[in-house]
Amino acid sequence: MTNLKQRLQSKNILVAGDVMLDVYSLGEVRRISPEAPVPVFKKLAERHALGGASNVAVNLVSSGQRASLLTAIGADTNGNRLMEMIGDISIDSGLVHRSERRRTNSR
Repeated sequence: MTNLKQRLQSKNILVAGDVMLDVYSLGEVRRISPEAPVPVFKKLAERHALGGASNVAVNLVSSGQRASLLTAIGADTNGNRLMEMIGDISIDSGLVHRSERRRTNSR
């Protein structure tokens, strides 16, 4: 009898949903603001990671599965970065639709 991991390795998994570009700001706090009791954060660096449905696909690929994404992303700088990161991890992006529609964080 084969175990679950062996049976799943032969599957192609479709992940459908919203993808996100998670942005993490790295820095330090050296003082408290004189106007209010809140820390003053000095950003030193920034790190990007695949979020939302793309994070699910990353986890599948990391566990030895084959994953395809079905989603829509913006045709902008962040969309380009998402596509590059998705390709770097060998996630199938053939069903990713690039669109000029407004993104959640658009102003």
